[in-house]
Amino acid sequence: MRCLLSLVVASALAGQDSRFGVQSRLILVPVNVTDPKGRTIDGLDTKDFVVLDEGRPQKVTGDTIATGVAPIALIVAIQSSRISKAALEKVHNIGAMIQPQPLVTGERGCAAVVSFSTRVVWLQECTNSDDALARAFEQVRPGAAKTARLLDAVQESIESATNTVRSRQRLT
Repeated sequence: MRCLLSLVVASALAGQDSRFGVQSRLILVPVNVTDPKGRTIDGLDTKDFVVLDEGRPQKVTGDTIATGVAPIALIVAIQSSRISKAALEKVHNIGAMIQPQPLVTGERGCAAVVSFSTRVVWLQECTNSDDALARAFEQVRPGAAKTARLLDAVQESIESATNTVRSRQRLT
């Protein structure tokens, strides 16, 4: 009887439409526009773009300093214990992927890199430089076998991010 009931339920579910609808008032659409030679085109504004939803134009707004977007201080904390050695080889490649401006942190934000094992090591303070971040990721080296000061790294990261954001807000 249990098998028959399972087959009936499975048959009933198989005939159902598996699609579902979701409404969202905010969708992030990061854009990087280049010319045919691959050079970035600057100076574009939201009026230069059309966003379509099922063929219908949608209202587009842009977050800038004028809209009051808070700066983001992104701190990447990397466990560098020897037990993480295999993963660290992949981490070295991530630096080139984290480009702080403008998509990740915005115009006024920054990113930093800290590693932790037996101690917390700041490899790069908050910066907007893609090259500096890439170099910081390349500097991560395995430390002690199974020691990781995760909570210390989190505490230092929070303090650093808070101080960075406060100082950048004072500048604007």
